[in-house]
Amino acid sequence: MYIEILILGLLHRKPMHGYEIKLSVEKITGVNSVTNSQLYPTLARFIEAGFVSKEVVPQEKKPDRHLYSITAHGECGLREMLIDVTPALLFRDREFYARVACFSLLSSEERVAILAMRKNGLLQRKERVASWSAKGWVAKTARLRDLLLSTELATIEDWIQEETSYDKGEIGGKHA
Repeated sequence: MYIEILILGLLHRKPMHGYEIKLSVEKITGVNSVTNSQLYPTLARFIEAGFVSKEVVPQEKKPDRHLYSITAHGECGLREMLIDVTPALLFRDREFYARVACFSLLSSEERVAILAMRKNGLLQRKERVASWSAKGWVAKTARLRDLLLSTELATIEDWIQEETSYDKGEIGGKHA
């Protein structure tokens, strides 16, 4: 689902043509995470659902270009996708990161709920890592995973604090 969120999130920022969407998703994810055989059927589904509109833009001496835009219905759909989460879904890094990229579309309470779910999942991961064998490269891997998890947990704690401080009307943080 994270690809759908990224596509709609990009279109929320501005109308784009298909190749531009593809390049932008790849830039965000750092990998070739969407193929044409995934992108265009997804866009077709979004058009059929009324989430996206398509405008044909004629070009001189080139094939027509299709410009995709998110609709008001698509903005509502995107918002629903963002908040329709389970702890298991947020266990997947890409699902979580796609939602964070669109956090500006959510209320502070919705952001905190998602962050709290992710935090709980990370704490469970830390418990599992702590149970790993403490010998050789497994121990080194466990220390690395623990460090990475601790860093993300600290960041999430900071974000939750920023959100709850902002809700209380305190000055500071990124919202001031």
